[in-house]
Amino acid sequence: MAVPQGYSVRAPRADEAAAVATIFEAYDVLQFDARDTSAAEIEEDWARPRFERERDSWVVIAEDRPVAYASIWEEHPQVDFYCDAVVHPDHWGRGLGGLLLELMEGRAYDDVAMAPVGEPVVLHNVVPRSDQQRAALLSSRGYEGVRTFLRMVAD
Repeated sequence: MAVPQGYSVRAPRADEAAAVATIFEAYDVLQFDARDTSAAEIEEDWARPRFERERDSWVVIAEDRPVAYASIWEEHPQVDFYCDAVVHPDHWGRGLGGLLLELMEGRAYDDVAMAPVGEPVVLHNVVPRSDQQRAALLSSRGYEGVRTFLRMVAD
């Protein structure tokens, strides 16, 4: 997939955790009416075993700032990947979600050749029930819902 005009893609820099968290926060407020992601959590993700920020994550840049982010983590090497992608709501409808999905799938595909023969390769994506656009994008690419998680909060 081509990068839409006016955007560029690169690996996030180590000092961009707060900028990435800001993208998640805008999405979280829209979907959950709450902020749910911090820069510290992004940095923790980047410090996971088998995760290389320069290889396993991407930011989409517009007007010199990150406006979308994706990462893929090998939970179990070569066969089980956890994917995470988010586009700032101000940039929805421009093909960035599909671009991020292709980047994550391409990264996983690089490892599939090394997977044990006969072992299924799984890419996990989380989709909030309220995000019908994300669900439709993943469904159009052959993904299927397999589990539902409930998030419970108390005052």
